[in-house]
Parts: sequence; C-alpha cells; structure tokens
Amino acid sequence: MTILGAPPIVGLINLLYIPLIHYYQVELTQYDYIKPTIGGIIGLGIGLALTQLLKLPTLLGAVVSIMAFGVGFAVLYMPQFVRFVRDYTGMYGRVSKAFGELLLVSDPKPPTPRTLVEEELVQLWDYAYSRGSRDVIERVNMVVDSFMNFIRQVVRSGLVYGPFIAVSYAMMLALVAMLLALHAPALASSAVSSASGISSAASIISGLANTNALLTMLIALGASTSVIVGKAMHSIGLGISLLPLFLAPIIALMGWA
Repeated sequence: MTILGAPPIVGLINLLYIPLIHYYQVELTQYDYIKPTIGGIIGLGIGLALTQLLKLPTLLGAVVSIMAFGVGFAVLYMPQFVRFVRDYTGMYGRVSKAFGELLLVSDPKPPTPRTLVEEELVQLWDYAYSRGSRDVIERVNMVVDSFMNFIRQVVRSGLVYGPFIAVSYAMMLALVAMLLALHAPALASSAVSSASGISSAASIISGLANTNALLTMLIALGASTSVIVGKAMHSIGLGISLLPLFLAPIIALMGWA
C-alpha cells in the first residue's frame, strides 16, 4: 500500500491482531516487564547516543535505536523466558504424577505450582483428594488429561504457525531489495517526468520513487511483525526481544538506497 501512496504507518496495522491472538492463548506464566522495559530504555538511550556520535542518517539511526531497545529489553527478559521454558517442559510430568498418585499412593503430594496452570490445578487436586472416591478421582484425571492436551495443542500451534506470520514481511524485504537493486527511484523519476498518458501509472511510479517512505514502512512493518510473531509464539516480550533479528536486514537494504 505504501508503494501506491499510503502512509508508511500502515506497517503497524498488523498490531491489531494482538487482541485476537491473546484471546486464543492460554496464560501460562506472568512476566515482570518493568525491569526489561527499563533495560530497553537504557538500550534506546545508548542507540540514540551512538546515532549522534556517529552522525548516522535519520532512518538508520532509528533502526539502530530500536534494535538497541530490543537488545536491552532481551537482556532482562530472556532469563525469565528461559526459566519459564524449563518449568513448562516439566509441567506435564509433574501434573500427571501428582494426579496419578491420588490413585496409587497412600500419601499423595499436590502439584508443584511453578506455572499458573499448576496453581489453578492445585484446587482441583484438593477437591479430588478430599472426596477420596476412586470414581471421582478417575473423572478428575480425565478432565485434567483433556485440559493438558488442549494446552499442549495451543502451545504447539503457536510455535509452529507463529513464524509463518513473518512470510509477508520477508516478501516485502525481497520486493524492496529488488526495487533498490534495479535503481527503481531513478527509473521512476525519469518515467514520471516523461509520462504523458496514464496518470494512474505515473502516480504508482512516483510512489516507488520515495525510498524513504518504503524504508520507513519496512521499519514499522518489521517492528510490528516481530511483536506479532513473538506474541503468536508465546508473548509480546518475546516479540520485542526479536526486534534486532527482524530489523537487521533493513540496515543492509539502506546500503542500496
């Protein structure tokens, strides 16, 4: 749409998917976003300082600053994420063991509440334990197994299909790279100046000539796609931590502009 003259801000439009993605996700843990945000702000300050020190162009400075924010955020966020991954991978075994012991052990132990799911299941475990009936416990185990399978399916779907959201961004990177490699701005300027018939074609070519608009759109699209991919896979924090990965290709494109 930017090629056709729309403002570069359209690159942020996919952020509107966040509420929809959140609706279909299961909240497994809660993160402390305050410290990572402070780290991101410190990183942003360092990025802005480097931009001024090295006298980088405006758009390049913006990319460097956003990437620095992502790095600063990730430094304090990723340890929390790694800890969650470790707790999550053992969650199914802990839950299965705890509810299985209700049938097999005379002195069963409740699930260790390392995740939000386990905290909620402790109440169900207490209910089954207090009833003591084998029939009730078996029914509770069936419910827990179905619920855990649902969580596994939701998490697996996010990890598998989340990265595919970035396909459109990758295609846009390739398109802009092709235009810059073919010196589209110069060709468009010449075409616009010599056009004498079709005004719509002239307006399209004129839009291609604005490389700053294209690069600005890519920055917005790359940042928003990073957040959306991270959210679809797990959380917004993961998406912010992926910002350097998504924005790095734009620096290479700026060398062609």
